[in-house]
Amino acid sequence: MAIATGSGRTCGSTPLAGRVSRPAGRVRFGAVGQRRAPLRQRVALTGALLVLALGLSSPPALTDSEVRRGDEGRSGWNPSLFPALFYSPETGFGGGGGLILTHHPARGDPGGLPNTVSAVLLYTVKHQATIAIQPDFADARNRWRVRGYLLYRNFPANFYGVGNDTREEDEEDFTTEDVMFQPWLLRSLTPGLRLGVIYDLRRSTVLERKPDGLLRALEEAGLGGGRTSGLGPVFEWDGRDNLFYPTRGFWAQAIFAVYRGALGSEFDYESYILDLRRYIPLGQREVLALHAYASERRGQVPAFDLNPLGEVLRGVDPERYRDRAIAVAQVEYRFPLVGRFRGAIFAAAGEVAPKLSRLDRRGLHTTGGLGFRFVIDERDQTAVRFDIGIGEESSQIYFQFGEAF
Repeated sequence: MAIATGSGRTCGSTPLAGRVSRPAGRVRFGAVGQRRAPLRQRVALTGALLVLALGLSSPPALTDSEVRRGDEGRSGWNPSLFPALFYSPETGFGGGGGLILTHHPARGDPGGLPNTVSAVLLYTVKHQATIAIQPDFADARNRWRVRGYLLYRNFPANFYGVGNDTREEDEEDFTTEDVMFQPWLLRSLTPGLRLGVIYDLRRSTVLERKPDGLLRALEEAGLGGGRTSGLGPVFEWDGRDNLFYPTRGFWAQAIFAVYRGALGSEFDYESYILDLRRYIPLGQREVLALHAYASERRGQVPAFDLNPLGEVLRGVDPERYRDRAIAVAQVEYRFPLVGRFRGAIFAAAGEVAPKLSRLDRRGLHTTGGLGFRFVIDERDQTAVRFDIGIGEESSQIYFQFGEAF
C-alpha cells in the first residue's frame, strides 16, 4: 500500500520519501547517504546546525511542574516551525521548511489527544518540489478521528532492482512525479481502541530514466508508473501516554487494503500491514522503545509500491532493497541530555523478500546508530531529530520531525 500510517505518529510516516510510513505522520526532510558525494550530507547537517542555533537561543527549559500543568492557560493552535537548507548533485541548492500545529482539547475531555497538522515544503533551483500536508482531527468527544495525507512530489530517486541482495553497481537514477491522496476515518469503540477505513489513491509518472535500465524492464511488464486506488479497514490500539514522545504504553495498527479496477486502480493487488510499538520507562525521562513492523503485497504490485527496507531500517539506503514483503525489528534507548536536548542509541535488523514466508535470518541486514533530538515544545514534547545510522555497506544521516517510532 503505501500507507502513511496514521497516528502511530511520533510526528511521524512521512512520509515524504515513500508511502510506507512506520512512524506515522512523520515530516521528513531527508536521509542522506555516505556512499554519495559528501555534499549530499549537507542536507541533514545544515538542518542540524539550524536546530543547534535554536537551542542556543531558546528560553530556559520548563521545570517538571510546568510540564505537568499541561495545557492550563493555553488556547488556539501552537505552531512549531523551522527552516531547511540543502544541496545535492541531483537537486542543486534547495530550501523550504516544516511546520507542526497542535491544538489541545478542553480540559476534562476523555480523549485528551491533540489535533495536529504537519506540513513540509521543499523546492530546489532545478524546479523540483515536495509539498506534503498531514492533518489529524477529532470531534469534541474524541469519538471520531479524521486523518489525511496529501502529497505532491517531483524529485529524483534511485532504483537498484527488486530483492534483498541487489547490487550497488546496478543503481540507476530517475525522476518521478507523484500525487497522493489518503483520507482516514476512525471510530473509537473503547478508550484506546479504534476501528476505521482508509482510502489510498496515488498517481506516479516516471519523468526521466535510463532508456535501457532496470526500470524500463519493469515498465514493459506493466509494473512501472501508473495509478493505484485502494480501500480497506484499519484496526488501531493506542495505550501510550504521549502522542509525540511516549514514555510508556503500547501501540498497534493493522491495515488491509484492496486495490481493484472497480476503484480506479490500474493494478489489482492486496496490501497487509502490521505495526507494533512498546515503550518501557527506565528512569527519569529514560525510555526503552521497541518496534516490530511487517508488510506484504500480493498480486500485480507496481514497482513504486514495493516495500522499501530503507524506509524503516535506518542505516540502509532508502531505495536499495525493495520487494513485496518486509519485516523489521528495532530497539532504541532514549535519554535526556541537557536543557531541550535528548539523546538516543538504536539497533535494528530487517530484510525484504517475495513473501513473508520466504524471509530467512541469513539474509538479515543489521544496523545501529545514535542521534540527538531538540525539543521545540516541551508541553507537547514535539522535537526535531538528527540521527546517524550505520549499516553494513553505508551510513545514512536523518533530519526529521519526531521520533523514529
